[in-house]
Amino acid sequence: MIKPRRRSRSSGVLALGAILIVIVTAGLAILYHTVLQGLWEQDGTRIKSFEERYPEFFHGEPQPPLQHRYAETTLCTHMSVDRFERLYEHARRWPGPIAVSVYVKTVADMHKYEEVFKNVTYLHGGVNHTIVYSIGDDYYPINEMRNAAWQLVQTEMILLLDVDLIPDEGLYGFIARNYEKFQPRLHSHAFVVPAFDVKATLEPPRNYQELMQMKGDGNVKPVLYDEETGEYHPSHRCFKYENWYTETKEIDMKYRWPCEPYIFGGTESMPRYDERFTSYGNNKVVHIFHLAVLGFQLKVIPRHFITHVSHSVDPTFNWHKNGDEDEKNRMASSVAILTKQFEYELMTNLGINYRTGKKFKKGSYISGKGTKLEWNGEMWVDRKTGKPTLPYDIDTLSN
Repeated sequence: MIKPRRRSRSSGVLALGAILIVIVTAGLAILYHTVLQGLWEQDGTRIKSFEERYPEFFHGEPQPPLQHRYAETTLCTHMSVDRFERLYEHARRWPGPIAVSVYVKTVADMHKYEEVFKNVTYLHGGVNHTIVYSIGDDYYPINEMRNAAWQLVQTEMILLLDVDLIPDEGLYGFIARNYEKFQPRLHSHAFVVPAFDVKATLEPPRNYQELMQMKGDGNVKPVLYDEETGEYHPSHRCFKYENWYTETKEIDMKYRWPCEPYIFGGTESMPRYDERFTSYGNNKVVHIFHLAVLGFQLKVIPRHFITHVSHSVDPTFNWHKNGDEDEKNRMASSVAILTKQFEYELMTNLGINYRTGKKFKKGSYISGKGTKLEWNGEMWVDRKTGKPTLPYDIDTLSN
């Protein structure tokens, strides 16, 4: 978080502040009337406003807060303030608890946040929310956002979704009915929910039957699947959807790098996200890798799914979309370096040689630089100082 600098309270500054307040207020009024009152035009056709489409949100009766049982699953997500409509779709289809973090960059964002969550109990009594506040043009802190929402979760299981991924209407009930099957495996398994892309003009399918009908009509396809080449995006090649369409039982997913399915599992047993990863690039891939290194098995659930709803991409949130080739190259290099560093730190801390995948035996080691170390089965210790350390010259270690 970047804190704003203090400034002296001169009359000139106060006057300027008053002018800015008037400008911001006017801007918000325009935003309200254009966005909420439905003055949208697309190809000459008026689009219904958010209030017209979902009147119960603005005019319904407040819902009492849900009593969250520990033996339940929280849908955990994150968003910028322009994605609230997606959160509403989550709440319509997920009757259980929801945890969401909201990214706020400007005063206008803060006003929008306050406006939205002042009314949120009309929609769903179980939405816990927090903000991640930043000033400036930083890229979207995606893993910090995920962890901020995760921190709000009070249930035993958690479903990890980006806000543009909408669950089918029966997913919550399926997990609840099968709680006794999932609960004993939470320390060793993560459960994969298949994801699909739907054409932008269509509503996401509500259930398996609608999904299959839309697939037959050519309106739905596996997420990031190229229909022309018949190839999946590299991060989604660890699962073949063809086996899922007719299966009624769990399917094993064999891990391979890179792999980033959407999962639910144990709130406390799964590791948090690495917050050094921001915006685009391996932010979720390394999380699934972390699970794999810890020995978690991935199981794909049958007949339930999530649907990705397409959206425009803000280039200030995603460097790979901003058109600046120098910036793309710089960020791509940074992501590659950080990914290698993450892999090294994770595996070394677990006593695994990140190059060979073999575990270190307990005992004393000497690095190529002459540093005396010990792996005690839980951590590396500098034998001279007795303090925890990491052997950065791991290739030269010897007993």
